[in-house]
Amino acid sequence: MKKIAFFIIIIILCKVSLSAQVEYVQLTNPVYDFLQRAETRGYLPHYSLSDLPLQRYEIVNALKLINNKSDELNNLEKKSLDKYLNEFEITKRENAVLFFSKTDTTELLFKKIFSNEDKLFFHYKDSAHSVTLEPLGSLKIMYAEASRTGTRSYKIIQGGGRLYGTLGGVLGYSLQATNGSILSGDRSLALEDPKFGQNIKFAILNSDIDFTNSHVIFQKDWFFASFEREDRILGAGLIQHPFLERSAPPMDAITLGVKFKYFKYKYTHAGLLGYVDSTSGWRTGFMITIPPKYLVMHRFSITPSWGEIALWEASVYSNRPIDFAYINPLSFLKSIEHSLHDRDNSLMGFDFTVRPVKNIQLKSSFLLDDMVLSKIGTGYWSNKTAVNFAVLTALPGGIDLGVEYAKVEPYTFTHFNNQNSYTSDSALIGSVLLPNSDKTSLVCDWWFGGRYPLKLVLGYTRHGDNVIDKATGKVLRDVGGDPNYGFKNEDSQTVTFLDGVRNDYISAELSSCYELVRGIRIGLDYQFIIKNEQFENRIRLNFNLGDF
Repeated sequence: MKKIAFFIIIIILCKVSLSAQVEYVQLTNPVYDFLQRAETRGYLPHYSLSDLPLQRYEIVNALKLINNKSDELNNLEKKSLDKYLNEFEITKRENAVLFFSKTDTTELLFKKIFSNEDKLFFHYKDSAHSVTLEPLGSLKIMYAEASRTGTRSYKIIQGGGRLYGTLGGVLGYSLQATNGSILSGDRSLALEDPKFGQNIKFAILNSDIDFTNSHVIFQKDWFFASFEREDRILGAGLIQHPFLERSAPPMDAITLGVKFKYFKYKYTHAGLLGYVDSTSGWRTGFMITIPPKYLVMHRFSITPSWGEIALWEASVYSNRPIDFAYINPLSFLKSIEHSLHDRDNSLMGFDFTVRPVKNIQLKSSFLLDDMVLSKIGTGYWSNKTAVNFAVLTALPGGIDLGVEYAKVEPYTFTHFNNQNSYTSDSALIGSVLLPNSDKTSLVCDWWFGGRYPLKLVLGYTRHGDNVIDKATGKVLRDVGGDPNYGFKNEDSQTVTFLDGVRNDYISAELSSCYELVRGIRIGLDYQFIIKNEQFENRIRLNFNLGDF
């Protein structure tokens, strides 16, 4: 209550002219899938979905552009659009709140819980300020049946809240915190989910599951700056985004940038978690030592009406305090790395989105980790790249169809100094694929009138893993298949793509959600996997209050 009163006081005292809501909208919101369809349809000139999340005002403006083309949408697509127009308060929205404000006095308790009004703890919005405090909750039930491990299942419950809004039209903020626990079932199955597996309290301490992310962002005209701990996507693609992936652990980062209609520049300096010193025998607690590790990135993008072209560069450095050479927000990182005695792991790349005709778009990213031009085509181990290419089309009847091929060469994302690998807390921060892998994907979405599409994802993945002694865990032959294990002098100078222990698997996933009433939904996700002639069925049932 004290926090709510604090924000109300700020709202009353501040007198600022009308402006936009500048806070970020979390990646778990299904509006991003809907915007991708609109992007393919050609309704969003000068927009980019290759650098997410977007700010709330950007999504509002995008939905208004789509609404201007409503005569070209079918009835089911219009129903989906209407739900988003209401959610983002473009059309008049009714809220059921627990604590009244000057703008919202509809009671939540009892009679409004199962209504189609947004269910919030608190909500206030005027011409320059907004404050929203919403409840979050979920019950996840997973059932898995595999030929190798037999039948496993778990039930996990989570709850919490999200506070977000904008003050004075220039300062956006968001704070989300949830906690949960496993009610019953197999903990090892839950740990196979990347997010649960990365949660230290749950994975290592065998305790509860706590998550938090947050940001504060200032935007004035063309300039913006933020402090954030949020999931991110960076890079053009369908399944693969080689620069930053949402499955990575959230990074604590400072971002500065400029944003115009036709181009955008962004500088990011982020803190990563290096590898724990294993000699102590501890993985958590005051006894462990984790060297400091940082990621610095630049991205410059041009957004004409037909798509986007972007240049990206990054450097990972560790074992020293923040380096002043990398604080300059406008510089060439590769040259800086050389001037600092070539200690760090520099990467660069580009991505593009092209809409040659209406209802079709092409997306591709290319990441260059390292390359010796004279040895291209020879299998030289240090020619390390990642590439993906996707084609998306919007078909009649609200159907989106996309095909993507992605490939990551051996040793990509690794470094001589293992602390400088492109990882945080041992997890890749870019790419859904491990080094020495490729994947072909087919994605089909059908918008049937709700906020969530019916989604079908088919994938065929090939991976060459390092040869490991199962008894001792020692690497017997390194083929560049592990981002946490870099090249050693005794390793072969030449590599063969997909060499090593082959792991090929085919996956099929069918998923969707249905809103029982506004804000309360039930989701079903079915996945079938065949890996090395072993099969697995997975069924996950989600009951959710809010998107998180």
